Amino acid sequence: MKIIPLLKTNKIAIPIIISIVLIISVIPIMQINFNKMPTTNSETKQEQVQKKIDVTKEWVYDADYGFENKILKDPYDGREVFNSKEELIPPYININSEYANVVNNEIKEMYIDEYNKFANIGNGRYCSNIKYSYFYNDELLSVTIINKTGLINAGAKLKYIVYNFNLNTLDKASLEDCYKAAGYTSKEQLGLSIETTISNEIKNEHLLSDVTWNYDELFIDKDGKVNLVVPSPPGDIKYVTIEKID
Repeated sequence: MKIIPLLKTNKIAIPIIISIVLIISVIPIMQINFNKMPTTNSETKQEQVQKKIDVTKEWVYDADYGFENKILKDPYDGREVFNSKEELIPPYININSEYANVVNNEIKEMYIDEYNKFANIGNGRYCSNIKYSYFYNDELLSVTIINKTGLINAGAKLKYIVYNFNLNTLDKASLEDCYKAAGYTSKEQLGLSIETTISNEIKNEHLLSDVTWNYDELFIDKDGKVNLVVPSPPGDIKYVTIEKID
């Protein structure tokens, strides 16, 4: 029986062998590229499930503690002067972390305290108001709460609180987390920018000359800029956007 040399006569076999070799060599590359594929929507949603208590809701929403709506009316003309559902609107922080749980408990205690105080006291009527705002980007969530409370005829006291959350660690955002997210390189650069901005606000008569501030009262807005919460008479607050100094 005569053996026919493969390389000389079988012209189909050679391309097949080459193709097989090429396929085998490409498989490891495909595996590497697969491992580097971008995060899918399902993976992003899974991450949110881990970070949020309720993935169907925003990072912050109106808290509901199940209290009955309390309405107070003026004893002389019967007009409504207070409605708890309209005046007391605390936030609920939808972050799945121990620190967020601590914050939510603090906010609930503030709400219960104010809710229970609503009554006629002495010669004046007790008033209270809780409102909030929140801002977030890829790295930080900032929540500001304003609480006005006191007797109407004696003047209401103003209290404001700022909470900053690191959305990567889900813990309290440090000052460094905040200024780096806003593009600052140091606390000194941030401090100089704040002092300059406050000075300009005073010159333009937007703030009183004796206004005070501290780093615990700053937050990062949706545009990634540092804002400072400062008192602004009469009995109000002002958000001051800090102009960055390079």
